[in-house]
Amino acid sequence: MVANTEKEVFTCTTGIYLQNVVDQINTWSLNRNLSTLIPPYTIIRHNFIVPFATLEEFSRSFLSNKSHLNINVTDKEHWYILDELNEGDTYEVRVSYAATSPTNFVQEILDIEALSIFLRNRGDFKELNQESEMKPQKIFTTTRFLRVRGIYDGYSIFPGKEYQPVKYNIERLMLLGVPRVAFKLILLLGFSILFTYFVITPKIWAILVKIRDEPDENIDKND
Repeated sequence: MVANTEKEVFTCTTGIYLQNVVDQINTWSLNRNLSTLIPPYTIIRHNFIVPFATLEEFSRSFLSNKSHLNINVTDKEHWYILDELNEGDTYEVRVSYAATSPTNFVQEILDIEALSIFLRNRGDFKELNQESEMKPQKIFTTTRFLRVRGIYDGYSIFPGKEYQPVKYNIERLMLLGVPRVAFKLILLLGFSILFTYFVITPKIWAILVKIRDEPDENIDKND
């Protein structure tokens, strides 16, 4: 049963990037076969990620190149493409997982430039060719990339529990600039207001008018 959720909220802006940078990121994402989340609602179920066993191991992953770590980076981080975003809209990305898997999930949202710098520093691909940067074509896009990692946050008498994969769902909730759940509540509230105004209020008003006029009718009969 999925009981825990962790979310990241962000407002989208349009970025301007070099064509060769975009091409490199596209090649990288194709090689990793990244899944894409698009509005208004996308959910990808039954993902498995190996959490970092300790906060110390998680912290060391920021400071070292992946070749210096005794871990499989692919197993310990998942990437997703956030595409077809609208300028100025607010989005919510949510990770949900079972309460029986004590894990702290960390979500990072990067634009193309930030991702390019990160991958270069980590050694995932070579520096851009200087000649190709002389007359670059510029690309305007709102595409973002989501990085998901987990840190084991429990205690078990069974050895190796902290290294077992954790199953989670990843979803994006957005509609007209607000989270999907909030939009449902707004629709329900709006319907309630309209129903009250056009149906309930006229009936109550008719009853009040009838009560108001009844004494006058009794007085007329007595006269």
